[in-house]
Amino acid sequence: MRNPMTFLFAAAMFVSALLLFLVQPMFAKLLLPRFGGSPAVWTTCMLFFQSALLAGYAYSHSVVKLRKPWQQAAVHLVVLALPIVTLPIAVASISAGGEPISSVLRISAISVGAPFFALATSAPLLQRWFAAANQRTPIDPYFLYAASNVGSFASLILYPTLIEPALALSTQTRVWSIGYSAAVLLTVVCAVVMWRRTIGTAAASATEARTEDVTWKRRLRWIALSFVPSSLMLAVTSYLTTDVAAVPLLWVIPLALYLISFVVTFSAYATRFIAVCNRFFPLILLYLTWLLASEARLPLPPMAASHLVAFFVLATLCHGALAEDRPATSHLTDFYLSLAIGGALGGVFNSLVAPLVFDRVIEYPLALACGIVLLTFRDGTQPLLGRSRWWIHPVLVAAMTIVALSWPATGRRLAFITWGFLLGAVLVSFSTSRERRRFGICVLLMLGLYGVIGGRGQLNVDYASRTFFGTYRVVAAENPRSYTLYHGTTVHGRQHVGSSEPLTYYSRKSPIGQIWKSRVGGTNQSVGAVGLGTGTLASYARPGERWIFYEIDPEVERIARDKRYFTHLANCGATCQVVIGDARLTLQQRSDLHDVIVLDAFSSDAIPIHLLTREAVEVYLSRLKPDGLLALHISNNHLDLQSVVAGVMRELGLVGRSQLQQETSYEQGEFASHWAVLARSEAALGALAADKRWDPLRPGGGRVWTDDFSNIWSVIYWRQ
Repeated sequence: MRNPMTFLFAAAMFVSALLLFLVQPMFAKLLLPRFGGSPAVWTTCMLFFQSALLAGYAYSHSVVKLRKPWQQAAVHLVVLALPIVTLPIAVASISAGGEPISSVLRISAISVGAPFFALATSAPLLQRWFAAANQRTPIDPYFLYAASNVGSFASLILYPTLIEPALALSTQTRVWSIGYSAAVLLTVVCAVVMWRRTIGTAAASATEARTEDVTWKRRLRWIALSFVPSSLMLAVTSYLTTDVAAVPLLWVIPLALYLISFVVTFSAYATRFIAVCNRFFPLILLYLTWLLASEARLPLPPMAASHLVAFFVLATLCHGALAEDRPATSHLTDFYLSLAIGGALGGVFNSLVAPLVFDRVIEYPLALACGIVLLTFRDGTQPLLGRSRWWIHPVLVAAMTIVALSWPATGRRLAFITWGFLLGAVLVSFSTSRERRRFGICVLLMLGLYGVIGGRGQLNVDYASRTFFGTYRVVAAENPRSYTLYHGTTVHGRQHVGSSEPLTYYSRKSPIGQIWKSRVGGTNQSVGAVGLGTGTLASYARPGERWIFYEIDPEVERIARDKRYFTHLANCGATCQVVIGDARLTLQQRSDLHDVIVLDAFSSDAIPIHLLTREAVEVYLSRLKPDGLLALHISNNHLDLQSVVAGVMRELGLVGRSQLQQETSYEQGEFASHWAVLARSEAALGALAADKRWDPLRPGGGRVWTDDFSNIWSVIYWRQ
């Protein structure tokens, strides 16, 4: 640091940014259980945070226009002090009914809006105050932005690795309140220093403002360059959390990379770092395009790394272009306001516009396309018009991509053809990488054709829709003729036309089929099923029984009741009832007692974490008869959920068994699955207690998951 004042301002910005980005995953985790654990909760929370950040930057842009420094300081200290009365942070006890997005935004504004807004003003305002306090020996204040982003990055590293695994949510909110008071104190000291050192601020600012003109064209470019990384960050986050879990660990990694790109592009090493990213940009972009268009399914580590590295390179290049074009200090708040507008527009597009306009997740390739246009058609790149036969490469790329995405084959043959032709398109595109505009057109064609055709060229999609809780596709197939429901990337049910036989994870030979066979002759008068899918479990319903399905998304019920595709619910008739709402809340509100409760709630391949905590199981037990069974579908490609269930079993004094069934017949529609069953006693397990296919659940020594605590690190499959 150059002097104590520099250290003071840097410390104030660091602490403010640290708190600003600690509260985001913390509050989203607090809010998650009220909205079914959907990955869209984080995306919607980010829309709120980005909008609040925009409001904070707009406030900073306005308050610096006050002529007298003491007026700026007085107004801002009031803004900082008022939120103290709302601490510690807690989720507002208001109704979460109605449309989920508006409910999330409303609850967020009431619960955390005031302190978040106050902290959001710090970055631009403190930089402007720092510049005003150093008028006699001018210092470029933009380096403080890197200090702010270091604080933001530190919070995103600390939260999933140290804070979340060690502290309960209630403790986190109290510690955060103490930190907020420290940030207010540091800002007060900064205000006093600025007030005492500022002389002739208005005149100096007016003189500086005349030296540079900020046009609306320039502002629009700033907005566009900040929109692309913001939209990409949210798209990558949704892409990763859809099949794993909606947890802070996977929320903060893309956000941390987003902030690192700001740190490096506003640092002294920006030129060299951006040069490296530029060199690898074509190769990384083409690999990501191939990965998206081919819809290749990779294990979590390489798949996540591919998307995150590509996102980081694109974010760095966009933010690098912003850093190169930053204006003089007099326009500092204008610059940051434009950046905030672009970031907020990214949230609006991903959270509000895309779910209404598209029936599948297409915002990822769209944001990529916008980034390609900005980076390959920027000033200084070679024009295309006038160059002979510039169109040959794009035509070849388009032809090969169309063949790859539309080839009417199935199985391995389809994979070889798709990957082969897409690889050809990638190689042709790479041959043009030295001519950025031609290269950009080639990649845009691949992404555009994938957006238009996508998997529809290979799958016979009869129906597609999208809601707050995910994307749905009903796919038809022949030999045998059947319909399959996909939620995101995962099969959520299949039925052969003209047959009521249960398939996929629920076949007669599956663990859940064994559970029902073990209870033949018993008194299963009432069954509760958390999660509906296509209603396959309803095929096990017997006369005289009463089945209640608890489903959070009305769209799933509409699909399951559509007799063109699935008939399990229709065949069940009045025996089966569907209750819409989050299972925990609806079970608590109803008085039904069940002989068996089946937990089978997935968002794509991820199980909402709040349905597996100790408190959740206590709710299930309160609605389970003394000799009842709790069956849990815990199949997951990335998380060891058996250890979570075993920990809850130990904590509540239950007994349990588990079975991982792998010997299946995929051709006949039977899928591998992993199930666990809990009961209050060995006698309640019945025949399952002596069945050698079912292994006793053995709890480890880890801390049990509760609504106040969960540790995703402890259950990740690090080797696959």
